[in-house]
Amino acid sequence: MKRIELIMQQIVSRSREGQASSAQELAELLSLSRANVSSDLNQLWREGRIEKSTTRPVRFSLPGIQPKALMNAGLSEQRKTEGKQTWERKRAGSFPPELKRNIHHSENQLQTSVMDQLARDCQSLAALIEQAKAALLYPPHGMHTLLFGETGVGKTMFAGLMYEYAVEKGILAATAPFITFNCADYAHNAQLLVGQLFGVKKGAYTGADHDRQGLMEAADTGILFLDEVHRLPSEGQEMLFTFIDKGFFRRVGETDGVRQANVRLIAATTENPTSALLATFTRRIPMMISLPSLKERGLEERLQLIKQFFQEESYRLGKDIHVSGNSIRALLLYDCPNNIGQLKTDIRLSCAKAYADFISLRKTEMQITTADLPPHVKEGVLHVEQNRQNIEKLIGEKKYFLFHPDQEPYIIEDSSVMDNNIYERMEQKIVQLRATGVSDTELYTVLTSEIEKYFTTYLTNVRKSFNQEDVLKIVHPEIVNLVEDIVTYAQTILNRTLTRNVLLGMSLHIQTLIDRIGRGKTISNPQLNQISKLHKAEFMVALECVSKIEEAFDLDIPLDEAGFLCMFFVLDEAQPEEIKNYVGILVMMHGNSSATSMVEVTNRLLGTNHAVPLDMPLEKPPHELLEKAKEIAKTIGNEEGLLFLVDMGSLLTFGEIVQKELGIPVKVIPLVSTTHVLEATRKAISGSTLDEIYQSVLAVSSHEIQEQSVKRERNKLPKQVIVTACLTGEGSALVIKNLLKNYLRFHNESLQIIPITCVDQNKAKQELEALKTNRQILCIVSNFRLDIDAPQYNIEQVLSLQAIPEIQQIINQEEIYKKMGETLEAHLKYLSGEQVLADVRATIKRMERKLQQKLYQDELMGITLHMCCMIDRLKGGGEVAEFKEKEAYKEHFKEMLTVIQGQMQPIELTYGIMVEENEICYLAKFFLMSEANQSHV
Repeated sequence: MKRIELIMQQIVSRSREGQASSAQELAELLSLSRANVSSDLNQLWREGRIEKSTTRPVRFSLPGIQPKALMNAGLSEQRKTEGKQTWERKRAGSFPPELKRNIHHSENQLQTSVMDQLARDCQSLAALIEQAKAALLYPPHGMHTLLFGETGVGKTMFAGLMYEYAVEKGILAATAPFITFNCADYAHNAQLLVGQLFGVKKGAYTGADHDRQGLMEAADTGILFLDEVHRLPSEGQEMLFTFIDKGFFRRVGETDGVRQANVRLIAATTENPTSALLATFTRRIPMMISLPSLKERGLEERLQLIKQFFQEESYRLGKDIHVSGNSIRALLLYDCPNNIGQLKTDIRLSCAKAYADFISLRKTEMQITTADLPPHVKEGVLHVEQNRQNIEKLIGEKKYFLFHPDQEPYIIEDSSVMDNNIYERMEQKIVQLRATGVSDTELYTVLTSEIEKYFTTYLTNVRKSFNQEDVLKIVHPEIVNLVEDIVTYAQTILNRTLTRNVLLGMSLHIQTLIDRIGRGKTISNPQLNQISKLHKAEFMVALECVSKIEEAFDLDIPLDEAGFLCMFFVLDEAQPEEIKNYVGILVMMHGNSSATSMVEVTNRLLGTNHAVPLDMPLEKPPHELLEKAKEIAKTIGNEEGLLFLVDMGSLLTFGEIVQKELGIPVKVIPLVSTTHVLEATRKAISGSTLDEIYQSVLAVSSHEIQEQSVKRERNKLPKQVIVTACLTGEGSALVIKNLLKNYLRFHNESLQIIPITCVDQNKAKQELEALKTNRQILCIVSNFRLDIDAPQYNIEQVLSLQAIPEIQQIINQEEIYKKMGETLEAHLKYLSGEQVLADVRATIKRMERKLQQKLYQDELMGITLHMCCMIDRLKGGGEVAEFKEKEAYKEHFKEMLTVIQGQMQPIELTYGIMVEENEICYLAKFFLMSEANQSHV
């Protein structure tokens, strides 16, 4: 029996006994890997064969059966009954049975959705998430959506969350399919592509020996996710937009009849949609969502992602994972060009190494330190000093983070079975090896090899070496001084020269040793007796080392540590120091000392002499300067290449000449500053390639240009303002302004906080009215009531931080509207997106006042987007979708429909359209959904 069916059998058995099962319970019951059990459970759930709870830990059972464990896991039965009675009393028979399923949300929807949780953790995604919700809620069948962003920003994850949200909100059934298709696999075979998407009729072509269903049919009533959609040839895009327009298709080879499917499309691309996709295709996908890169999301969100990924691994393994504070700092600050995808892979690789230590008995618990991180990740520790203030604000001086397996993460991507199997493969390998009687050392070697093989495709894309000079910058100077003393002593006693590897390796080892002992953790060395007998001289030196460390740091160090220190001296004989060439850096600038000054600053800051200057006095002819440049290039140049950083003129041509004459690669960066020289030298001494350094320095140039542009733009006033008011316009108004700047997240280009005086309230009102003429007042903070139409908060509400979440929500909402306006501007066919959005917002406010009901965020975004598109469609003479429950709505919600119809009249007059009953019912549904949600709060 297959593993998945074995798990299903247990679910059936336990459900009938009134028990719901967690992944951990089933793994222990069946003696299986928790990772694989979790993967199979989620597969069964996606197929609709089982249900899962919204509680933590998640529990699974048969559909339609209410196990006791589930009944007790959420709200108590008493609270459920009370909630239901309150709702029934409020609506008192207003809802006929055929409407309840559409309006009255289930208890599960009272739980926080995965998208809401993500929005709270990642504020940069809040506006994008609201866009996604609006696309899913758009009646009657939602909007097709295009996600775009760099490689690894999380487009696949975001599409999966949209599906999860649609199921949670009842937009899609729990059994609705979510189908993923990578267009790159069929980019150059249009016929095969069409067959994959739309299916094949038997006999359509050679080899088509049976009818085959396409992805459109498989995804019926659900979502089809088209990854790398820019790889679709134009024929494929045309066929897709034909399906979008008409809602029907034919299989390849079919000539009679048509097939229909109700499919929501989510497409993803790393390219610019306007240049990579047909305009006729993009016009049919009105909702475009641009996902930010990891750098754009900031350190706070990066920390949330790091915690999330470690929590996933803890959950997969069913074990606690201890992660050192320095490891978290490195992960926060290292260069991660492939975004979230790379971050997740680096964390998984670190966990795999720590797991190898654990199951080979090298460690008694799963513990990750900087030693377990991939080499390029460790470099992040080098940036701690310049980011210390931000890092301390995030994690303080915390030395360890602990992740528990019983705290299931809210997102687990099981897209690759291989991802989940690395731990199982290691477990199987260790059972096989132990059966043959191999030693623990050999066990660890084999496991490490397995890990390297597993991550080969990724490891080939990152540097496997960690620059030795940089390692010293991680270690406390006091430890470095001590190790230098130890190495000098050891060389004298052993009568041989030790390589720099000993200094570097022992420095790192002693730093972690001190940290470990400070936490009361000790490690036994099972080979201690053998080491002391085989390497007597080195062991005696190691004992003296232990004494030196104890004296320097006032510690009691176990004898076992001498065995580890001894091996630094023993193994050094077989490890001659590697000689590595680095890219040469030559700075050439006009003037008597410009280049020299810049290079002196750079080399001093980085503790190196790697960068070389060449000053170019104006009176010197160019050919003399070229000869000097050639001489220096011969000295510092090698097969790794040279980078010239120059200011202007003839210097720009030197690179090509030197490359031709010396036969080594040369690249030239013009218009340099000290920042450019620092970046180039830092990357060079860390072992980066010429191309990597060149691109990194270019990025600095781009950033500086962008910064200059931003400074120019600051002269333009932001469109939105928050007003703080007090008697003088200074005092408490300035205090509140500074407090708001500290606690609110916003872009300075979009929002300004303005303190004003309100000693004369008439003048204050005039000043506010003047602001309103060309700017938008989001809210006012003042202890004096000002008669103006904007939310107002008193100073006490802000100082206590009580009002901060509400104000932040106002800011976030405006950001969403801004993005919505940009989207509408690009995709509405007959109207100005920004203008119609402004009119719709005003209309919705009037509806809320008349109905005395405030729309929830989800419904507010949904109705706004719906109304804008509806007006544009009606303006163009488009058809109106039939509202199935129209007659029931007219009977039960007559008053609401009348109010909405009345408030739509200004829109009808302004745009010359008629909004008929079906459309009014669609608008009413948004208010009823929001009302149903509010009744449960």
